Amino acid sequence: MLQVQKNAVERSVRLLVQPLRPNNAKTCVVACQKFSTWWHLIHRLGNHIENHWKTVLVPFFVYCFGCSKSEELPPGKKYEVLHLLCAKALANMLDPEPTKQCTSEKRKYVILCFADRASWCNSG
Repeated sequence: MLQVQKNAVERSVRLLVQPLRPNNAKTCVVACQKFSTWWHLIHRLGNHIENHWKTVLVPFFVYCFGCSKSEELPPGKKYEVLHLLCAKALANMLDPEPTKQCTSEKRKYVILCFADRASWCNSG
């Protein structure tokens, strides 16, 4: 029963992120709203984000910073208003509590995403 429930959650998360892909963020307003929705989803997943790093974090980083295989600018680079927000989001994920010691466990999923940057484009 637990495996069925886990599969249902994974499927739901995969469906949630589909409209957040950068391919239809043609205006700054839409791009900002998508960023806000990404960030809300990441926060709602909370400690369970580790189970969704490939379906949520990797596409979020592609949305913010792009992919080496794509010539099109991602919304995070295309719209100036998102530059600082994307940088702050990354900093927050690397060190969510800057006043406290951040353990390697809290960082490992973000680092995994950066370690295999070539696979970012293959996730969609």
